[in-house]
Amino acid sequence: MSKKEKLISLVVLVCLVLLVTVIGYQKYHENIRPTKESSPASTVETEPISSQKE
Repeated sequence: MSKKEKLISLVVLVCLVLLVTVIGYQKYHENIRPTKESSPASTVETEPISSQKE
């Protein structure tokens, strides 16, 4: 019984860790993607605008 209980608790722990890592990974990617996409876009947009003003 103790071995089965240990195995069950271990499986539950692994599942929880996987869930947390997946959720954290998705949130991390959601936060990083827009910043990575917006920063090159903003630099590309500002360059032609500044050259047009000159």
